[in-house]
Amino acid sequence: KEYFAKRNDPEGLELLLGRVLAGSPPQAPGLGTLRLARAELLAGKLRRYDEAEREVRQVLAETPGSVPALLALGELHLSRDNPALAQVEYHSVLERDPFRADAYRGLRRVFTAKGEQERARLASQVLVALGAATVPEQQLAQGLAATLTAANAPLGVDAYGRLLAPRDDFPAGRVLLGALS
Repeated sequence: KEYFAKRNDPEGLELLLGRVLAGSPPQAPGLGTLRLARAELLAGKLRRYDEAEREVRQVLAETPGSVPALLALGELHLSRDNPALAQVEYHSVLERDPFRADAYRGLRRVFTAKGEQERARLASQVLVALGAATVPEQQLAQGLAATLTAANAPLGVDAYGRLLAPRDDFPAGRVLLGALS
């Protein structure tokens, strides 16, 4: 990977990964990781989103519920300017691992893209609580803390419910939060 990065040759790396994947037995260990690396390259530098999605879906077909694959699919949906589908993938990750910082970070980006600043702040506050927030996420979470009436009020159940479900589907957020608890 470093060799191709130094040469600024993403096409060469994609070709190499494609050949390795084509020549590997179907159940070879690490095959899913290679597919996800290829998908990241296809979607990122080469902007070949359909091929990237096929790779991610192949990983999901081989290992249903794979958290790294669901995260990659969420990122892919965000890069294709489809935050609603990305939100579904990040929620799927949180159903499997409710403390996965990457999923909350993805949700923050989804809510920002959708113009839902309060929910983006809530996701940032969760990242702060997990100890995984970047400086901009900390600042966004502090903006939320400044709007709270109590100085050190924790994020309540209702706020987590709003984070997990839109306002018009608030009962679903409560159900999901109960399942995560």
